[in-house]
Amino acid sequence: MDSHTQEFIETVPRPRCLFCNKNGKRLYSNLRDHLFGVSGLWNIDKCASCEILWLNPYATNESLEKLYDKYYTHEGSTNEFLLTNTFKDFSRNKKIKYSILNTHFRYDISIPMSYRLIGFLTGIIPSLRKKVSLGIGGFPPKKTAKLLDVGCGNGDYLLEMKYLGWDVFGVEIDTKAATIAQEFGLNVIANELKNGLYPENYFSAIYMNNVIEHLSNPKEIIAICYNILEPGGLLTINTCSNTSLAHMFYKQDYRGLEIPRHFFIYSPKSLKILGESCGFITETTQTSLNEYIWISSYKIKNRLKDPAFISENKVIMNTLRFLSLIILAMKPQRGDDVSITFKKPL
Repeated sequence: MDSHTQEFIETVPRPRCLFCNKNGKRLYSNLRDHLFGVSGLWNIDKCASCEILWLNPYATNESLEKLYDKYYTHEGSTNEFLLTNTFKDFSRNKKIKYSILNTHFRYDISIPMSYRLIGFLTGIIPSLRKKVSLGIGGFPPKKTAKLLDVGCGNGDYLLEMKYLGWDVFGVEIDTKAATIAQEFGLNVIANELKNGLYPENYFSAIYMNNVIEHLSNPKEIIAICYNILEPGGLLTINTCSNTSLAHMFYKQDYRGLEIPRHFFIYSPKSLKILGESCGFITETTQTSLNEYIWISSYKIKNRLKDPAFISENKVIMNTLRFLSLIILAMKPQRGDDVSITFKKPL
């Protein structure tokens, strides 16, 4: 049986823009899921003035589980080692990352003096310092402060932030992924984020990494984040960008579209509109290259096997990283991933 001829998925039309409520224009038609084989043909509409793309029609809440049956958040966490290992047992890359967090971002981590020097010297490189900061949501150290990861998956990010001193919480609608996180002893609720799940003014930081694009009701979720953040609290959203060079190059085969799990695909501008419409102040906006998006998009375009899973080739990855330094220096808003941090007013 064809991998795309699977069970029926109930859908709902969405003809209008999330922000200006104008009718969208068709950008792509009859797209298939080449990543995880979900059935159906799917369309993407756009609003040029608000710089947002969206799936039309999109799956109902009752059909959501069918979209994620083979999704990779069901794998084990890559940060599980933080539960039992000490610094001397970490990989070289992890040692450098935590050394940079210690020397440049003042995270209180027990690190040998030799690695403090390495962290200080490597952290001088702007692109590497930026990558490390983005990896933790850009949050400054705040010992025992409460942090919520919305759409925490298998708890990978929470394990790292717990190691860095945060009091971590997670919410995850995918019950399989949530169970994995709970088995690590993490405080994770298998549910969607909704009113009443957490008290108002409860968290110092909220993180949404590659989650906002999966939400059919993003304005409602961001409004809840505003309510449960303390005054001065930070919300960081990471997602793929629809104005990236990779999207311009690969168009309908762009990995960031991820039919049909991505309900909305944002630009830096549309994310800013989303957050500020809910009362937030925009603190920072930046984009970065994602090598995996380029490689996965290439595999989708050429219909190669397993485009969702990439084996890292050091030559290709380092070449893409070098090119990214040049591209982003000239076009700083054309990166594949956009990261935006909002602040709740005092």
